[in-house]
Amino acid sequence: MKKNILFLFLGILLIAACKKQLVDKYQKAKEDETAKSTTGIKASSAFKWNTFKPMTFTYTGIPDDVRVAVVKVSGPDGTTLFQKLQKANTSFSVTLDIPVHYETVEVSFGSSRKAFETQSSSVDVFLN
Repeated sequence: MKKNILFLFLGILLIAACKKQLVDKYQKAKEDETAKSTTGIKASSAFKWNTFKPMTFTYTGIPDDVRVAVVKVSGPDGTTLFQKLQKANTSFSVTLDIPVHYETVEVSFGSSRKAFETQSSSVDVFLN
């Protein structure tokens, strides 16, 4: 019985000592890793901090086309970036901020759809 009590006491003592060390290590690591401002963050000079990039969409109207439909610009995940009711015979241009992680966007006019790569800063849209 005395052996069991001794082992139990030593086990509790060992666990308590380890816990203290772990708490101390965590506190030290937490203090070391906290950036005080963005100037403390090191990044390559080639790294771009932008999360959006401008992209201009130019829609060219189709003469003598009397249709009216919704022009919609969507991201690859289906997110609507822009939408407006548009006459098919009227031209317009719009500049949108596109998330930099989008590789393509889809432009639709009514039931017509076309995908465009986002590498270019401007797109001419001809949908019929």
